[in-house]
Amino acid sequence: MNIFDNLLLNIIILLFPLIIDILYDKYNKIYNLTKTNIFEDFSIITSFYFILKLNKNGTLLYIFMNLPLIISYLKNKKLSILLISLSCCYILTYYYINLLPLFLVEYSVYYLLSIIFKYKSKIFFKIFIILKLIFYLIYNKLIDNPLNLDDIVIIIGFILITFIVLYLYKKASEIITFEQNIEELEKEKSLRMSLFKITHEIKNPLGSMSIYIQLLQKSVAKSRSTDGLLPQEKFMENYLDVVNQEIERLNKIVVDFLFAVRPIQAELLPVDANDLLSNFCEFYRPEFEMKHISLQTNFVKNVPKILLDEKLFKQVIINLMQNAIAAIEKKFASDKDSYVSGNGNMSGNENMSDCEKQDSCDSFAGDCKNMSDCGKIQLSTYIKDDFFLVKLSDSGCGMDEETKQHIFEPYFTTKTTGTGLGLTMVYKIIKEFGGDIEVESEVGVGTTFTIKLPVPQHKTHLLEESTLWLSFL
Repeated sequence: MNIFDNLLLNIIILLFPLIIDILYDKYNKIYNLTKTNIFEDFSIITSFYFILKLNKNGTLLYIFMNLPLIISYLKNKKLSILLISLSCCYILTYYYINLLPLFLVEYSVYYLLSIIFKYKSKIFFKIFIILKLIFYLIYNKLIDNPLNLDDIVIIIGFILITFIVLYLYKKASEIITFEQNIEELEKEKSLRMSLFKITHEIKNPLGSMSIYIQLLQKSVAKSRSTDGLLPQEKFMENYLDVVNQEIERLNKIVVDFLFAVRPIQAELLPVDANDLLSNFCEFYRPEFEMKHISLQTNFVKNVPKILLDEKLFKQVIINLMQNAIAAIEKKFASDKDSYVSGNGNMSGNENMSDCEKQDSCDSFAGDCKNMSDCGKIQLSTYIKDDFFLVKLSDSGCGMDEETKQHIFEPYFTTKTTGTGLGLTMVYKIIKEFGGDIEVESEVGVGTTFTIKLPVPQHKTHLLEESTLWLSFL
């Protein structure tokens, strides 16, 4: 292996902790997990181990073996700092006999300076490089080894490689921070839009309440100025009933908003998801038959138990089913009165596309004698790549691309009576389960929602993987 191949391979090994850190960060975001420090320590120490295995030449070893230590200081990993510092002291005794106390002093100085100048300070890393070169010259002086070409290569190589690694880690950190800032801005934007929309939603019932309270005040004032008797029933009870209805409406808006913005507290327990879905279908099958909708099921056999909250999972399926029913009835109903108005047994028919605006959907109206000829919902489950998938398809009117991009946003709805929170809640619940949800839709054909839930791994399987990794090392 020539010198350039060796340098390239060493740099790749040094970037190994950075790559692992990025992948690990993405993994935790996907599955809503908390990062553990020991994993990052493990990746840095692994990088240090491979550098020791790769570099048999003393010059290259001295250049590269201290770089994982710099990375440890950069990422403030105390365990890695301790283990790598002690390892470096031990390794240097092979080249500089009887200088172990001085090595311990050197690496102790680095640690003290890191505390004084903070771990991520530019000053600390500049001082680290300068001190490293000074100690190197001192070691050679103590063993009467004059400065030669190899020493110059070590000094220049160490400086260049150190700055390259620090630059790459700095840029990677900026990218990660930039991505986090974008996510925070997206959340802030979503929250602002939610607040704007809820303000608009609250304004309507408040306006109605104000009007009816004014009418009551006028009625009472008029009665006092005449015979002193209370107004007739229509001027009191009826007005008060309207006010109470608007109060209930306000309460529902606030409750839905709190559910949409608050973190979901899910009690995840191992559950047979197929049993839940089967029981749900049997319970609501009469409603589907009443609406002349064919419900077809196809569940995978021998499914492992999935970590779910039963109550929240049922809410997800109810919302998706109700949306499917609404889409089918909008597509095939012969008049608007037969559309789902939200008064059925299931709740949450939110975020459906406005098929009345789609001429392709209207052409289907009245083509079927009954809904069983046209209306169809398919619910199926299967296992793929250690994930349990639930697929719900309908033969409704579907959605256009623009609508599909916004259906999971809070308060987005194309329905005049919808709150726009149904699919937002579905999305939040599935994410709380550590899963994901995807949607495919075509105008005039139908919509398919695919829920992706992780299958819990068995301990024995994890033990075999860890044993294989250790044997590789």
